[in-house]
Amino acid sequence: MLRDMPKMILLMFVGFFLILVIAYYSLNGYTQDSSVKGMQETLRTTAIANRDDSIRVEKGRFALIKSDFEKDFKEKFGKSKNLNNETTDYTFDYLTDGKDGIKAIKVKVESGSKEYQATCILNVAND
Repeated sequence: MLRDMPKMILLMFVGFFLILVIAYYSLNGYTQDSSVKGMQETLRTTAIANRDDSIRVEKGRFALIKSDFEKDFKEKFGKSKNLNNETTDYTFDYLTDGKDGIKAIKVKVESGSKEYQATCILNVAND
């Protein structure tokens, strides 16, 4: 009975260590996923809020006030607890439809050593 005690303690230690590693990995994955989902929601709602309806002449065209959109997105997404606001860098890329409209928006956020990226396809019905 006592001779098996070191093996049992070692087995318990290895099991506890594996549980900690799996929990740490799962928590980091969840944090990354929730940040990206929050970024996508912020991107979509900010784009809709800053849509420029005054110049929308054709159905299906999405015009955006880019300066207001970028400012609002930085303000809303900057409230995230996962960001280091002093070293956060935002990169906005717009896919235009060849006229004055926008088809998609891609945002890349670099905060410290972490990088988040989201794309929003602005699908406006043609009818």
